[in-house]
Amino acid sequence: VFGSQAAAPATAIVISTRDVTAFTLEGVPPASGWPVGQLTVSAFLASTGRARGVQFNVTVVPTPEPIATLPTPQFGRSDTQYTLAFQIWYVEPMLNISDISSVEMATAGLDGAITLTQLEVVDLSSLNGDGTAEDDCLFADCSKFILSVRTPASNPSGDSLGGVANISVV
Repeated sequence: VFGSQAAAPATAIVISTRDVTAFTLEGVPPASGWPVGQLTVSAFLASTGRARGVQFNVTVVPTPEPIATLPTPQFGRSDTQYTLAFQIWYVEPMLNISDISSVEMATAGLDGAITLTQLEVVDLSSLNGDGTAEDDCLFADCSKFILSVRTPASNPSGDSLGGVANISVV
């Protein structure tokens, strides 16, 4: 029993001897997900009931906020077109390239004015598996993607200046 859910049979019996029985449990989360905090799990034989069973707590932690790694390459000339690759973690594992509404690059010119440039999304590759293997990622807390975007061939506001570009994915 997971939290307040109804009792369900063990998913698999791993080993059973005269002295010990080891089993795995698999619980289907509610549509809203498991509540964050302590989740009490009860295990017992149906024939003897809860009084002779065991209870233990599992800590449910929230899914981290999405993050992106530094792109590769991290450095380059401002008058050259690059395809940048980012790893993006903790987003929905079924994310599609069409779910990305925009990728913008902000750069500063000599006068300090900020220029926003829309970047072309080249590819979004899932590293989550296709959902059929046991170790495939099915939830945001384990998801990982590689997002590739293309910079413009030149950046007039930054030519010959150097500096930092900030990239936002929406």
